Amino acid sequence: MTTCDCDKTPSQNEPTAPPTHPVAIGEAAVRQSRFGIVSCAVGIVAVLLMAGSVLLAYLHDRHLLGNQYSEDIGFGILLLGGVLGGLTLSVLGTGFALLGCVEQNRRRSFAVAGLILNLLILVGVGAAIGYGMWVKHASP
Repeated sequence: MTTCDCDKTPSQNEPTAPPTHPVAIGEAAVRQSRFGIVSCAVGIVAVLLMAGSVLLAYLHDRHLLGNQYSEDIGFGILLLGGVLGGLTLSVLGTGFALLGCVEQNRRRSFAVAGLILNLLILVGVGAAIGYGMWVKHASP
């Protein structure tokens, strides 16, 4: 009775099939930049902080929060903390993204995504501040 080759377990002397990698044969596996991954994660947290602050301000302006936050100093501190926290995280994320973009022998897709996300936050806040200043000076 003969046995099939598929029933045998490979011994140490028998060659095994080479592992499959997502890169071409002969190239080393290139990993994502850790700075880029951190930048992207920080950018997402910054977007959530900024969106939460904008939503909270909108709800307060439309009087949808009730009277509990009507003249509360804590509400202003909460809004200011969300905006400043988002801006701080965005500046840090931009720095991490730049570090990830210049890192050697690493993939840069997360670094570029983090850079775009963090710069959009900074440009958006700058545009909102500029618009607010323009509206204030344009009204009589």
